[in-house]
Amino acid sequence: MLTPWQIWEDAASHFSKDYYVVLPELDGHTEVATSQFLSVESEAEQIREYALQNFNGKIHALCGLSMGGRIAAVLAGMEGVDRLMEHYF
Repeated sequence: MLTPWQIWEDAASHFSKDYYVVLPELDGHTEVATSQFLSVESEAEQIREYALQNFNGKIHALCGLSMGGRIAAVLAGMEGVDRLMEHYF
């Protein structure tokens, strides 16, 4: 069974030649760990914290489908995220 992040493997392989690519596993959507999805805002906050801790909040691009698109939109509007993005997908 494909989990949501796995549909991005081909794109990640392509873009990782030039960029550092992060494919987050959302709570409640992983085969490895038991977790519970709480909200779009909670997921966006977890990704924001990761970006702040690992990349000083700098994000070149965000991409998501369906709920992932909503999470990306919320994340793009959060304080502390350096909006290097010119386009939203």
